[in-house]
Amino acid sequence: MEAALTEAKKLKDEDEERRRQDLSEQEKLKEDLAKAEAAQLAAEEERDYASFQAHVGKLGAKLGIKNLEYAEHLVSVKADALPEGEQLDAEAYLTELTAEGSEHRAPLGVAAPVVTETTPVTTTTDPNAPPPAAPAPGGGTGDPADANSLDAEGWAKRKAALGIQ
Repeated sequence: MEAALTEAKKLKDEDEERRRQDLSEQEKLKEDLAKAEAAQLAAEEERDYASFQAHVGKLGAKLGIKNLEYAEHLVSVKADALPEGEQLDAEAYLTELTAEGSEHRAPLGVAAPVVTETTPVTTTTDPNAPPPAAPAPGGGTGDPADANSLDAEGWAKRKAALGIQ
């Protein structure tokens, strides 16, 4: 499989080289320029996203936010909803989201999740009651080995002894 992939890549590279030989020098330069511009744009987008993550991370540390992915999501959704040319004050927005009473406090990790209190269930009503009896050794009646040799009547008796119908 790997050999086939290597061969396919080699053929693809040869086709690309033949195509480039047919192009004029100016066309080659235009193509190289387009590739370089695309790579530069991708690098700028990656840099901007890393800067955004760092900014939200700093704000998260300042405000006590533990779930930074959720904070990034909220900030980006809010920023996308703003009119063109308007800037979002991320610190003010995150401060608002972490304020007391906000529904986003627990998902952001600022506050502990709300847990309802339950009453523990007890099974004994008498504190002086003895503990339940231990099960009989062997866990049943008779020797389990003789279960292989029981006939229909023997099975009926064994089931009756065990309380199975």
